[in-house]
Amino acid sequence: PVAAAPASSLTGRIITVFGAKGGTGKSLVAVNLGVALARQGATPVVLVDANLQFGDVAIMLQLRPEHTIAEAVVAGDRLDGDLLGELLLRHQPSGLLVLAAPPDPVAGDRVGRADLAKVLEILRERCAYVIVDTSPRMEEATLAALQSADDILMVTNLDMTSLKDARLGMQTLDVLGVPTSRVKLVINQSSSANALTQADAERAVHAKVHTVLPADPAVADSANRGVPAMFSAPTSRFALTIAELARSLRARPATPAARAPGAMRGAPLR
Repeated sequence: PVAAAPASSLTGRIITVFGAKGGTGKSLVAVNLGVALARQGATPVVLVDANLQFGDVAIMLQLRPEHTIAEAVVAGDRLDGDLLGELLLRHQPSGLLVLAAPPDPVAGDRVGRADLAKVLEILRERCAYVIVDTSPRMEEATLAALQSADDILMVTNLDMTSLKDARLGMQTLDVLGVPTSRVKLVINQSSSANALTQADAERAVHAKVHTVLPADPAVADSANRGVPAMFSAPTSRFALTIAELARSLRARPATPAARAPGAMRGAPLR
């Protein structure tokens, strides 16, 4: 359990990591970004696994979920920052806090759009950064995470099907009324043998590339061992690029338009 710290007027940023196609590496990006932000001193940082049916965040950090986001929904109107703090796990090596996805996909079905939006707003008022890993499907929880976000990292690979789906994802965000200024295109080069280029990606998705994550064999090994690349390969090009991505996000002011009216203020979590 994670206790609440003394009261504060902290208002944090929500960074939603989204990939419109499965297998783009969005969870890998979300986990390592969360660790990078926490290690850079931007605390508290919480990572919410909103891939409610097939979330992998806990296993990627070698955490055993004693509590999950499903319990927050069961709490209903009783949910506040103190109760939510009791549901968070701590990744001890980094200090990153984690709100895990339910182990049972049926329990994930009970988490609705309004439920996740409420959880994110409570965490926003108590944490410096809220990272949200999402499902590649445009389900209700994913929509809530996208609409609540100050920044959206659209993760894609350099292949035609991934880029096509990223373009469709961008079109969906436009329909939802999400400003393109909040969206950052992130290319995850899962292979060094990509036939397409960054320029090809920008033409296909109709967006400028914000970050290119280089292919690195150490990254796949770190994921299989449940140790973030920020720890297992801190000097790898991948880890250094993630660290730079974290610094670029920290340099951005919060987006007032992303604030929900009447958001609850409370104590930061520690």
